Amino acid sequence: MADIEDGDGEALYRHLDERARHALGGIIVARHKAKEVIERDYPPADRSAALAALGDGALAGNAASLFARRCPRACMHEIERQLGAPSEEKKVGQDVVVRTAQGATVTLHLGGDTWYGFVWHTEELMAERDRASRELVQIEENASLYRRQRSLQRGVGTYR
Repeated sequence: MADIEDGDGEALYRHLDERARHALGGIIVARHKAKEVIERDYPPADRSAALAALGDGALAGNAASLFARRCPRACMHEIERQLGAPSEEKKVGQDVVVRTAQGATVTLHLGGDTWYGFVWHTEELMAERDRASRELVQIEENASLYRRQRSLQRGVGTYR
C-alpha cells in the first residue's frame, strides 16, 4: 500500500474503518471545543493543567492528523506486516476476517458508506470519543462556575 510505503499516515487514515474515522473525528471536535472553553473561561492558574489533560486530540488539526500522530512509522509497518494476498475469508456480521498467505489476520469492516476499512483500535477510539464528550460537558460546567465566580468577585464591596 503506497500510503504505508510513503509513511503517509494522513493518507492511510482513509483506509480505516468508518467507525474509527468517525470516532477520531468526534475526539477532535470534543477536544477542540474543550480547549476553546478552557482558554476562554478557566482561571489562568488552572489552564495549563486542564489543557494538558486534553491530550493530543486538542493538538491535532483534524481526524487524519490525529491518526497520523498515533500511528507513526512503526505502527504503519505493523499494519503493513498484516497485509498480503488473501488465502481465506470469513464473514462475521459486517466484518470480514481475512487470513493472508503470510499467516496474518486482518479484519475489515463494511461501513454505511459501502467501503471496507481495516479495523484499528476501533473499540478504544469509540470509548475515547465518548469519554471526550462527557469530559467536555464537565469542562463546560466548570467554565460556567468560573464565570459566575468572577462575576461575584466583581460585585464584592458594591451594594445595589
